[in-house]
Amino acid sequence: MVPDNKISVLRLKETNSDTSRNIEFEEIRKVWAEIELLDKQNIFSKNGVAIAGATLKVHRIGDLTLHDALLWKGKHCAITEANQKTPAQAEITVALIEPVECICKKRTFETGKTDGYNRPIMQKGECIKFPAYLIEKYVGFQKTEVAAQTEVRLIMVTPKQILLETGEAVQVDGKSFYIEVTHAMGTYKNEYEVVCRGDI
Repeated sequence: MVPDNKISVLRLKETNSDTSRNIEFEEIRKVWAEIELLDKQNIFSKNGVAIAGATLKVHRIGDLTLHDALLWKGKHCAITEANQKTPAQAEITVALIEPVECICKKRTFETGKTDGYNRPIMQKGECIKFPAYLIEKYVGFQKTEVAAQTEVRLIMVTPKQILLETGEAVQVDGKSFYIEVTHAMGTYKNEYEVVCRGDI
């Protein structure tokens, strides 16, 4: 094996304040790799469509895990599998997918306090910024007597430490996606079925 591509290894870094959490990828080192684009699609999400993938051969995995990601010629690579085949060669399978920046303002309620209608009083909660991968599920179109409405359903794949609740809104490029179904059983990532609706 003669590695001929310089790859950046990316790791999630979290910085916190009293009112916010900011999670982002940062480069921790570079490695040399031999890269082969795959003819078949990579099944990155259990609930979304398959996407383009590649296989990277490196000398050693070291402390690399599926929490991490790679950057190759400006392309973000989400790691789906990593195995040390021999003492001198490891193989890494990746999905070629770009993350998007997401913002979620968490909902909190004042304990034991209600308004004049006996409803819990909502107050400002923590603001979380994090990277996520959006994968197509399907796009629907619904027409009613008074309006036509678009409906975009996607799978949002997030770092494991991002815990979202059904009904919460996540802002992506100025659009609001609402959490409908959560799939938090994975070891390295969480998946959420999200929907964005709008009138035409």
